[in-house]
Formats: sequence, C-alpha cells, structure tokens
Amino acid sequence: LSVFKSELSDEINQGRELKDRLSVITSWDIANQLYDGLGSELLAADLVTKVSFKNNLDTHVIYVPKAKARNQVREELREQINSSKISRNAISLVVILEQLDALKWVFTDQDESSELTSAFHQQVDGDAFYAKEKALAKLAQDIITRKKFWFDSWLS
Repeated sequence: LSVFKSELSDEINQGRELKDRLSVITSWDIANQLYDGLGSELLAADLVTKVSFKNNLDTHVIYVPKAKARNQVREELREQINSSKISRNAISLVVILEQLDALKWVFTDQDESSELTSAFHQQVDGDAFYAKEKALAKLAQDIITRKKFWFDSWLS
C-alpha cells in the first residue's frame, strides 16, 4: 500500500479538486500493486486460491475467495451490523458493497439481507461518517466508470 499511499498523498498535497485527486485510483500500476499485494497476503493466509484467467487481451492472475473467507466476511459484517456501534471499517465495506449492488452476493438469503440492510441504515443514516463515505464511494465509482468508458472507446 506504500506506493498508493505515496501517490495519493502527493495528489492531496497538490490542492486540486477531490475528483482530480482521486484519479490515482484508476492507475493500472497502483491497482495491480494493491491487488497483487493483498492477494499474496490472502493467499498466504489460505483465504484465496490463485487462478490464471485469460481475457481477450492477456492472461491475468486472479485471487478467488475460498468459502471460509466468504464466511468470515459474512459473519464479521453480520456481527458488526447487529452490534450497538458499527465500526468505521464495516461502514466503509457496506457502503462499497451497496454502491456495487453486491450485498446480495454476501447475504444470499433475501430476508436476512433485507433485515441487515434495514438494521444497518437505522444505525448509520444521518451519521456524518456514513454520509462522507457514501459520497466518496459514489465519486470513486464515477471516476472508475469514466475511465472504463474512455478505455473501452480507446480500444474500439
């Protein structure tokens, strides 16, 4: 994470608008370093399986979560949402999962997913940290989507 932290710090210190400062999140070098660094740690902890994946351009290494990793995340989120105070890390993760419409893949039981989502929002709606994280996730998604469309049009 040191390269990402350094580049993001440099961007922040330049005093540009937040959307411009966050453009570093679409850097392929940074994304690959983060992915490979975290993937290696998760592989060493036996939480993922390393798989070669071939797309139309190249072969990539991906890290596929094992069942115990999925269960660990599911249980941690369930405990956090049902606790009296949700941690900031759990809030950030739920915000990202909501932004990607991915909570349904974490909590596959529709009733449980609805209950947990409702319990989560009862605790965080109106919370300043949640509002900030939600706005930041939306901005990051917009930046990534814009870059993707630019990249796709460039390839065409």
